Amino acid sequence: MSEHVHITMLRCLAADGLVVAIAPSYRKVKTDGSQEGLLAAMIGIRNQLMGSHSSSASLALDRVLGFLGQIKPLAPPMAFQQAAKNHPELVSQALVRYFNQPKSDADAALPPPDKASDDIRYALADTPGDPDLDMVTVLLKDHVSGEYATHQIYAEPQAVAASILKYLSEKTDGRYQPVTAFAGTIEQPLSTMSKNEQSLRPARRKATDPLVAAVSVLLDVALERQGVLSQDPQAESGRGLDWLAGLLKARGVVAVVTDIPFGEQVLVRALGRKIELPVLSAAPIGPTDLVLNIAVPTSASFIVIPMTAYAQLADPERVAHDISYSNHAALIACSNLGSLPEPLRTVIETTVALPRVDKAIFERIFAAIYGVEPVWPDGDGQPPTWLRYVRPTDMARVARMQGDAGLAVKMLEKRVVDRLKRLTPDKGPSLSDLAGLGEAKVRAEMLIADVRAALAGEISWAAVDRGMLLTGPPGCGKTTLARAIAKECGIHFLECSAARWQMAGYLNEHLAAMARDFQEARRFSPTIMFLDELDSVGNRDKFSGSNASYSTQVVNALLAELQGFSDRERVIVIGATNNVENVDPALRRAGRLDRVVEVTLPTIDALEKVFAYYLKVHGVALGDGSDIDLRPLAEAAFGRTGADVSLAVRGALRRARLARRPMRQDDLLAELFNRPLENDYVRPLRGEGLRRTAIHEAGHAVLRLTVGAAFGGIAYLSIIPRPDGSLGFMSLRPNPDASTLTRVDYLSLMDVTLGGRAAEEVFFGREAVGAGAGGGDKSDLAKAMTLALDMVCRLGLGREMRLLWRESPSDADAIEAETLLAEAYARAVAMIADRRELVERIATALVERQELSGEELQRLVATDRK
Repeated sequence: MSEHVHITMLRCLAADGLVVAIAPSYRKVKTDGSQEGLLAAMIGIRNQLMGSHSSSASLALDRVLGFLGQIKPLAPPMAFQQAAKNHPELVSQALVRYFNQPKSDADAALPPPDKASDDIRYALADTPGDPDLDMVTVLLKDHVSGEYATHQIYAEPQAVAASILKYLSEKTDGRYQPVTAFAGTIEQPLSTMSKNEQSLRPARRKATDPLVAAVSVLLDVALERQGVLSQDPQAESGRGLDWLAGLLKARGVVAVVTDIPFGEQVLVRALGRKIELPVLSAAPIGPTDLVLNIAVPTSASFIVIPMTAYAQLADPERVAHDISYSNHAALIACSNLGSLPEPLRTVIETTVALPRVDKAIFERIFAAIYGVEPVWPDGDGQPPTWLRYVRPTDMARVARMQGDAGLAVKMLEKRVVDRLKRLTPDKGPSLSDLAGLGEAKVRAEMLIADVRAALAGEISWAAVDRGMLLTGPPGCGKTTLARAIAKECGIHFLECSAARWQMAGYLNEHLAAMARDFQEARRFSPTIMFLDELDSVGNRDKFSGSNASYSTQVVNALLAELQGFSDRERVIVIGATNNVENVDPALRRAGRLDRVVEVTLPTIDALEKVFAYYLKVHGVALGDGSDIDLRPLAEAAFGRTGADVSLAVRGALRRARLARRPMRQDDLLAELFNRPLENDYVRPLRGEGLRRTAIHEAGHAVLRLTVGAAFGGIAYLSIIPRPDGSLGFMSLRPNPDASTLTRVDYLSLMDVTLGGRAAEEVFFGREAVGAGAGGGDKSDLAKAMTLALDMVCRLGLGREMRLLWRESPSDADAIEAETLLAEAYARAVAMIADRRELVERIATALVERQELSGEELQRLVATDRK
């Protein structure tokens, strides 16, 4: 039956071995009513208190004592110092080391003692009580054994500290230092009432090389699980090292599978002189190279090949031959046997796989390092959740920094939890916050359901998809979707990039960076491993030239990592690409990335939700007092991505901050339509240049609102120069209901594209047409020519309606496209001439106001129709 108990934890702080201060803490704990349960709760609190004590504090934490009940000290250690100063005659020769008070002339200035020493009284606890004395419990530190003890005496209420000094001077041999006193009878500290008392004392590191101690335990456990050694958790560590030394003395070839970097070097250090052979370790050819090289001698040697940290071995056939046909012992370390060159695998005689840390292994390693079992901070004896992610190197590093076993657990927790935070997707939207995405969201929901079922043990991990390849335009939410999947599943998220792998350096560094990320994903499984920019790895069908060999090796290495070996069962790999054709087909097949899923652009309804999400993220309130209307924003943003919406919201907030006012609908529309900010570096148009630009943009607008209306309206028309050099700008509002374009639609688009140049010819004459329609690949002429070539070469919609497709146009194709352009330009000139008054009216409005909204343009067109 559980019960709540009040306890007092007393921290004793020391300087130069003497206790000079105390700090009580009062707690209420829940226990099972047993002495062991109470002690376990106290141990947990003790570890918390020791963990909170700064190592840089001026006073050292000497001991944490636990008492049953809420007790308050009557006198701190400094009270005894003051009593010794006031009553130096009470400090016997045996107590001088605690209260060394040499006499000086300054002592004459001290205040007189509270009482004459003859009046200071005390009585032993086993004598009849004196009504003028009170029972007190004295806490003492034995400086011979270092232990703490309690004595009971009767003392004067007004001179408790002095009474205790008199008692110590007369009845003890000087080994006890008074620490504090409590009223009444107090039991001994609970820590002295159990065989586990040592758990409340700081245990110090006993292992001289903590990493050797950790690897030695791992080797013992591995051989126990393989049946080589008997199961004996209580046995001293090191049996595995003796077994390994015997095998190597017999010239055996042993492979050690481990994820400890340079774990083989630790084993060599642990073996010491047990193997009477010279050690020869393979080393990289150059300081920046990851290819190992070794010249195996003819005389007997101990050959060490560290394949955990290096990608390749130079001439593995020769090395394997020399090991096989010479009298050598060999130790080969690797992260998995499949990564070893085939010749090396053939000469291996024995394989030992070092296990990952679990509760039992952690306790054995901890005991090997500190000589005591770990005490878990929560006091219930159960290991915390972070334990399964501890690395042996973590334990070794903490042991070197912190020799105290109690504080070591706290430091390990912080080290591992901080690392896990970097892999925990606690930021960003959840799947329910993501709108649109099409089939990708449905696939994500199915994957989440499977992962949750596997975590609950309802299905095996083998039944869960190994991954997927997300494809879609930049900014459509591929990374956000992958992170949301991990967040919904409650598992780790490791974001990698094929481009970052390549930036690691030459081929070997490139492959090593890739291997490290996959190793990290396995260690922290279950994990969503996200591979961004997967198309940068390339497609072997398209490789050519001098880089083909390099690129092929990269693809092959990635394929090997994605193979269906057992330790990838809890790692789900999600790739992302903007161009699925550039991803090697072998990467896309089942068993690797399983399936290709397209992430589509959001619909208008989805864009409403996207705007609502990002406005909420930035603290923009909708409703009363706000003119923000999500539907028009979503319509204006149709064809954009979620990343575009996020950018627009941030830009709108910036505009509002610059204007020192709340954000408005107009700020968001201005960002969506790329309305320029005021810029002193952009010269405004004047005079004839202003009118010519207005005529040009008005020509585009008139044709867009007439023959091009089926494609959507105009959101914004401007003749304010932009920093990119453009003098005018027409922002379009796509039509979400538009179907597949026909030949007539493409011809109309060419008419609209050439409408600006046509307007200049109508108003200023053929010889006075400006160069505003030409220029770079985003100019009017470039866009119109692209449309014409697409119609002729790729869509089968040219003048001859030929059914052909080719990437590069022939001379005949170019002539046909030019004919289409000439016909479109003639139509545009004719239509502008027929609507000259409307063009003039729009141009005049632009000259006056510099910019017009889509609604203002519609009103001008309606006036023309009347």
